[in-house]
Amino acid sequence: MLTLLLALALVSAPQSSDEKAPPAAAQTPAVDPKLVATLAAAMRALDGGKGTRWIGAVEETQPAEEEDEGPGNMRIMIGGPGDDAGEPFHGPIEVLRTETKELLLASLGALPEVVIYDDGAQRLVRTTIAGEPVATKRLADDLGSLLDFGRLASNVEKCTKLTAWDPAADGARAFECELPPRSVRSEGGGMRDMMAPKVLAVRARFDLDGQGALVALRFDVTRSDPTAGFRRKALEGVAQGGGGGERVVQFNGGMPKNDEPGPTAVYELRASNELPSARAREALLALRKLAETK
Repeated sequence: MLTLLLALALVSAPQSSDEKAPPAAAQTPAVDPKLVATLAAAMRALDGGKGTRWIGAVEETQPAEEEDEGPGNMRIMIGGPGDDAGEPFHGPIEVLRTETKELLLASLGALPEVVIYDDGAQRLVRTTIAGEPVATKRLADDLGSLLDFGRLASNVEKCTKLTAWDPAADGARAFECELPPRSVRSEGGGMRDMMAPKVLAVRARFDLDGQGALVALRFDVTRSDPTAGFRRKALEGVAQGGGGGERVVQFNGGMPKNDEPGPTAVYELRASNELPSARAREALLALRKLAETK
Protein backbone atom coordinates (compact mmCIF):
# COMPACT_ATOMS: atom_id res chain seq x y z
CA MET A 1 0.00 0.00 0.00
CA LEU A 2 1.32 3.41 -0.94
CA THR A 3 0.73 6.00 1.78
CA LEU A 4 1.08 9.69 1.03
CA LEU A 5 1.52 12.14 3.88
CA LEU A 6 0.73 15.53 2.39
CA ALA A 7 2.59 18.51 3.83
CA LEU A 8 0.80 21.65 2.69
CA ALA A 9 2.49 25.03 2.68
CA LEU A 10 -0.31 27.56 3.03
CA VAL A 11 1.09 30.16 0.70
CA SER A 12 -1.37 32.11 -1.39
CA ALA A 13 -0.59 31.93 -5.09
CA PRO A 14 -0.11 35.38 -6.66
CA GLN A 15 -2.95 36.52 -8.90
CA SER A 16 -2.16 37.74 -12.37
CA SER A 17 -2.98 41.39 -12.94
CA ASP A 18 -4.43 40.61 -16.35
CA GLU A 19 -6.60 37.77 -15.10
CA LYS A 20 -9.96 37.97 -16.76
CA ALA A 21 -13.14 38.17 -14.73
CA PRO A 22 -15.43 35.15 -15.00
CA PRO A 23 -18.21 35.51 -17.56
CA ALA A 24 -21.65 36.50 -16.35
CA ALA A 25 -23.95 33.62 -15.48
CA ALA A 26 -26.34 32.60 -18.20
CA GLN A 27 -30.01 33.34 -17.71
CA THR A 28 -31.88 30.34 -16.35
CA PRO A 29 -35.49 29.78 -17.42
CA ALA A 30 -37.98 30.43 -14.66
CA VAL A 31 -39.68 27.41 -13.07
CA ASP A 32 -43.45 27.05 -12.83
CA PRO A 33 -44.41 28.83 -9.59
CA LYS A 34 -47.49 26.62 -9.15
CA LEU A 35 -45.37 23.47 -9.12
CA VAL A 36 -42.94 25.03 -6.68
CA ALA A 37 -45.80 26.07 -4.42
CA THR A 38 -47.27 22.54 -4.48
CA LEU A 39 -43.96 20.99 -3.49
CA ALA A 40 -43.17 23.57 -0.81
CA ALA A 41 -46.63 23.15 0.72
CA ALA A 42 -46.07 19.40 1.13
CA MET A 43 -42.84 20.10 3.04
CA ARG A 44 -44.32 22.78 5.28
CA ALA A 45 -47.12 20.39 6.19
CA LEU A 46 -44.45 18.09 7.65
CA ASP A 47 -42.59 20.94 9.32
CA GLY A 48 -45.59 21.81 11.44
CA GLY A 49 -46.87 18.29 11.89
CA LYS A 50 -46.81 15.72 14.65
CA GLY A 51 -43.51 14.12 13.70
CA THR A 52 -42.52 11.70 10.95
CA ARG A 53 -40.73 8.38 10.52
CA TRP A 54 -38.73 7.43 7.44
CA ILE A 55 -37.15 4.16 6.37
CA GLY A 56 -34.49 3.89 3.71
CA ALA A 57 -30.83 3.48 2.94
CA VAL A 58 -27.56 5.36 2.50
CA GLU A 59 -25.23 4.51 -0.36
CA GLU A 60 -22.24 6.13 -2.02
CA THR A 61 -21.18 6.33 -5.67
CA GLN A 62 -17.78 7.29 -7.02
CA PRO A 63 -16.91 9.37 -10.11
CA ALA A 64 -16.43 7.25 -13.22
CA GLU A 65 -12.66 7.81 -13.28
CA GLU A 66 -12.36 6.52 -9.70
CA GLU A 67 -13.73 3.08 -10.53
CA ASP A 68 -10.32 2.05 -11.90
CA GLU A 69 -7.86 2.67 -9.10
CA GLY A 70 -4.85 1.97 -11.24
CA PRO A 71 -1.73 0.09 -10.06
CA GLY A 72 -1.60 -0.80 -6.39
CA ASN A 73 -3.66 0.65 -3.57
CA MET A 74 -3.37 4.10 -2.11
CA ARG A 75 -4.23 5.80 1.17
CA ILE A 76 -3.91 9.56 1.53
CA MET A 77 -3.62 11.26 4.90
CA ILE A 78 -3.74 15.03 5.38
CA GLY A 79 -2.16 15.99 8.64
CA GLY A 80 -3.70 13.12 10.62
CA PRO A 81 -6.80 11.06 11.11
CA GLY A 82 -9.04 14.01 11.98
CA ASP A 83 -12.31 13.98 13.86
CA ASP A 84 -14.21 11.87 11.34
CA ALA A 85 -11.85 9.00 10.59
CA GLY A 86 -13.11 5.90 8.88
CA GLU A 87 -15.25 5.05 5.88
CA PRO A 88 -18.58 6.90 5.60
CA PHE A 89 -21.52 4.88 6.89
CA HIS A 90 -23.74 3.18 4.35
CA GLY A 91 -26.62 0.78 4.81
CA PRO A 92 -30.29 0.74 5.89
CA ILE A 93 -31.43 3.46 8.27
CA GLU A 94 -34.44 4.68 10.22
CA VAL A 95 -35.03 8.42 10.63
CA LEU A 96 -37.30 10.18 13.11
CA ARG A 97 -38.31 13.84 13.12
CA THR A 98 -40.19 14.54 16.34
CA GLU A 99 -42.89 17.14 16.87
CA THR A 100 -40.24 19.31 18.57
CA LYS A 101 -37.98 18.94 15.49
CA GLU A 102 -35.47 16.62 17.10
CA LEU A 103 -33.69 14.42 14.56
CA LEU A 104 -32.78 10.82 15.27
CA LEU A 105 -30.88 8.68 12.75
CA ALA A 106 -30.43 4.99 13.58
CA SER A 107 -28.88 2.21 11.54
CA LEU A 108 -31.08 -0.85 11.10
CA GLY A 109 -28.23 -3.35 10.96
CA ALA A 110 -26.66 -4.85 14.06
CA LEU A 111 -23.08 -3.77 13.24
CA PRO A 112 -21.88 -1.21 12.70
CA GLU A 113 -24.46 0.55 14.86
CA VAL A 114 -24.79 4.27 14.23
CA VAL A 115 -27.14 6.53 16.18
CA ILE A 116 -27.19 10.31 15.71
CA TYR A 117 -29.30 12.67 17.80
CA ASP A 118 -29.62 16.39 17.00
CA ASP A 119 -31.98 18.75 18.82
CA GLY A 120 -30.85 21.84 16.94
CA ALA A 121 -28.60 23.00 19.77
CA GLN A 122 -26.23 20.04 19.98
CA ARG A 123 -25.44 16.80 18.22
CA LEU A 124 -24.73 13.49 19.95
CA VAL A 125 -23.34 10.43 18.15
CA ARG A 126 -23.19 6.82 19.33
CA THR A 127 -21.43 4.12 17.35
CA THR A 128 -20.74 0.44 17.98
CA ILE A 129 -18.23 -1.22 15.68
CA ALA A 130 -16.49 -4.56 15.34
CA GLY A 131 -13.53 -3.40 13.28
CA GLU A 132 -12.71 -0.22 11.39
CA PRO A 133 -14.24 3.08 12.62
CA VAL A 134 -17.25 4.51 10.83
CA ALA A 135 -17.46 8.16 9.77
CA THR A 136 -20.77 9.82 10.63
CA LYS A 137 -20.29 13.56 10.14
CA ARG A 138 -21.33 13.57 6.49
CA LEU A 139 -24.49 11.62 7.26
CA ALA A 140 -25.40 13.93 10.13
CA ASP A 141 -24.67 17.12 8.17
CA ASP A 142 -26.62 16.01 5.11
CA LEU A 143 -29.80 14.64 6.64
CA GLY A 144 -29.71 17.06 9.56
CA SER A 145 -29.93 19.88 7.01
CA LEU A 146 -32.08 18.35 4.29
CA LEU A 147 -34.74 16.93 6.63
CA ASP A 148 -35.36 20.33 8.17
CA PHE A 149 -38.59 20.54 6.19
CA GLY A 150 -39.26 24.23 6.75
CA ARG A 151 -35.80 25.17 5.54
CA LEU A 152 -36.07 22.63 2.71
CA ALA A 153 -39.30 24.29 1.52
CA SER A 154 -37.53 27.66 1.42
CA ASN A 155 -34.66 26.19 -0.61
CA VAL A 156 -37.11 24.56 -3.04
CA GLU A 157 -38.77 27.95 -3.54
CA LYS A 158 -35.38 29.34 -4.57
CA CYS A 159 -34.47 26.51 -6.96
CA THR A 160 -33.83 27.41 -10.60
CA LYS A 161 -34.40 23.95 -12.09
CA LEU A 162 -37.52 21.89 -11.41
CA THR A 163 -38.91 18.96 -13.38
CA ALA A 164 -42.36 17.50 -12.69
CA TRP A 165 -43.72 14.26 -14.12
CA ASP A 166 -47.30 14.12 -15.35
CA PRO A 167 -49.66 13.08 -12.55
CA ALA A 168 -50.61 9.40 -12.27
CA ALA A 169 -54.23 8.28 -12.41
CA ASP A 170 -54.57 8.74 -8.64
CA GLY A 171 -52.95 12.17 -8.72
CA ALA A 172 -49.54 11.02 -7.42
CA ARG A 173 -46.65 12.98 -8.88
CA ALA A 174 -42.84 13.03 -8.82
CA PHE A 175 -40.58 16.08 -8.88
CA GLU A 176 -36.84 16.55 -9.38
CA CYS A 177 -34.86 19.69 -8.69
CA GLU A 178 -31.41 21.02 -7.95
CA LEU A 179 -30.91 22.61 -4.57
CA PRO A 180 -28.16 25.10 -3.75
CA PRO A 181 -25.03 23.56 -2.17
CA ARG A 182 -25.61 25.72 0.91
CA SER A 183 -28.69 23.58 1.57
CA VAL A 184 -26.27 21.38 3.51
CA ARG A 185 -24.83 23.01 6.61
CA SER A 186 -21.70 21.64 8.20
CA GLU A 187 -20.69 21.65 11.85
CA GLY A 188 -17.10 22.54 12.59
CA GLY A 189 -14.73 25.12 11.19
CA GLY A 190 -11.14 26.23 11.37
CA MET A 191 -8.05 25.24 9.44
CA ARG A 192 -8.99 21.55 9.10
CA ASP A 193 -12.11 22.48 7.12
CA MET A 194 -10.00 24.28 4.52
CA MET A 195 -9.08 20.89 3.05
CA ALA A 196 -12.33 19.13 3.86
CA PRO A 197 -14.56 18.03 0.98
CA LYS A 198 -17.11 20.72 0.19
CA VAL A 199 -20.61 20.28 -1.17
CA LEU A 200 -20.68 20.90 -4.92
CA ALA A 201 -24.22 19.86 -5.83
CA VAL A 202 -27.46 18.65 -4.25
CA ARG A 203 -29.99 16.91 -6.49
CA ALA A 204 -33.34 15.92 -5.08
CA ARG A 205 -36.38 13.86 -6.02
CA PHE A 206 -39.70 14.09 -4.19
CA ASP A 207 -42.74 11.81 -4.54
CA LEU A 208 -46.16 13.17 -3.59
CA ASP A 209 -49.26 11.01 -3.25
CA GLY A 210 -52.67 11.86 -4.68
CA GLN A 211 -53.48 14.07 -1.67
CA GLY A 212 -50.27 16.09 -2.09
CA ALA A 213 -48.42 14.53 0.85
CA LEU A 214 -44.70 13.84 0.63
CA VAL A 215 -44.26 10.06 0.77
CA ALA A 216 -40.74 9.46 -0.58
CA LEU A 217 -37.59 11.42 -1.26
CA ARG A 218 -34.07 11.02 -2.54
CA PHE A 219 -31.04 13.27 -2.15
CA ASP A 220 -27.79 12.97 -4.13
CA VAL A 221 -25.12 15.06 -2.41
CA THR A 222 -21.87 15.41 -4.37
CA ARG A 223 -18.77 16.62 -2.59
CA SER A 224 -15.39 17.66 -3.87
CA ASP A 225 -12.30 15.49 -3.72
CA PRO A 226 -9.53 17.74 -2.32
CA THR A 227 -6.89 15.02 -2.83
CA ALA A 228 -7.61 14.29 -6.51
CA GLY A 229 -4.55 16.16 -7.80
CA PHE A 230 -2.22 14.51 -5.31
CA ARG A 231 -3.61 11.09 -6.11
CA ARG A 232 -2.99 11.54 -9.84
CA LYS A 233 0.57 12.63 -9.12
CA ALA A 234 1.14 9.56 -6.93
CA LEU A 235 -0.30 7.21 -9.55
CA GLU A 236 2.04 8.69 -12.12
CA GLY A 237 4.95 7.95 -9.77
CA VAL A 238 3.82 4.37 -9.27
CA ALA A 239 3.41 3.87 -13.01
CA GLN A 240 7.00 5.09 -13.47
CA GLY A 241 8.32 2.57 -10.97
CA GLY A 242 8.06 4.69 -7.85
CA GLY A 243 7.38 1.64 -5.69
CA GLY A 244 5.40 1.41 -2.47
CA GLY A 245 6.11 2.41 1.10
CA GLU A 246 5.60 5.86 2.57
CA ARG A 247 6.64 9.14 1.05
CA VAL A 248 6.02 12.80 1.71
CA VAL A 249 4.81 15.13 -1.03
CA GLN A 250 5.62 18.79 -0.33
CA PHE A 251 3.15 21.18 -1.94
CA ASN A 252 4.38 24.77 -2.04
CA GLY A 253 2.02 26.34 -4.55
CA GLY A 254 -0.66 27.52 -2.15
CA MET A 255 -3.85 25.69 -1.30
CA PRO A 256 -4.85 23.21 -4.01
CA LYS A 257 -8.17 23.58 -5.74
CA ASN A 258 -11.03 21.88 -3.98
CA ASP A 259 -13.60 21.76 -6.78
CA GLU A 260 -13.07 18.38 -8.45
CA PRO A 261 -16.13 16.13 -8.05
CA GLY A 262 -15.65 13.31 -5.60
CA PRO A 263 -18.08 10.78 -4.10
CA THR A 264 -21.83 11.27 -4.10
CA ALA A 265 -23.81 10.26 -1.03
CA VAL A 266 -27.23 8.90 -2.00
CA TYR A 267 -30.09 8.95 0.50
CA GLU A 268 -33.37 7.22 -0.36
CA LEU A 269 -36.18 7.43 2.19
CA ARG A 270 -39.86 6.49 2.29
CA ALA A 271 -42.41 7.66 4.83
CA SER A 272 -43.55 5.00 7.28
CA ASN A 273 -46.66 4.94 9.44
CA GLU A 274 -45.30 2.14 11.62
CA LEU A 275 -44.07 2.74 15.15
CA PRO A 276 -40.35 3.44 15.61
CA SER A 277 -38.17 0.42 16.25
CA ALA A 278 -37.19 -0.52 19.79
CA ARG A 279 -33.62 0.65 19.10
CA ALA A 280 -34.81 4.04 17.90
CA ARG A 281 -37.12 4.52 20.86
CA GLU A 282 -34.38 3.57 23.33
CA ALA A 283 -31.83 5.81 21.63
CA LEU A 284 -34.17 8.79 21.48
CA LEU A 285 -34.95 8.63 25.19
CA ALA A 286 -31.34 8.00 26.25
CA LEU A 287 -29.75 10.68 24.08
CA ARG A 288 -32.47 13.21 24.80
CA LYS A 289 -31.80 12.73 28.53
CA LEU A 290 -28.05 13.01 27.95
CA ALA A 291 -28.51 16.23 25.97
CA GLU A 292 -30.45 17.75 28.85
CA THR A 293 -27.49 17.22 31.19
CA LYS A 294 -24.97 18.96 28.93
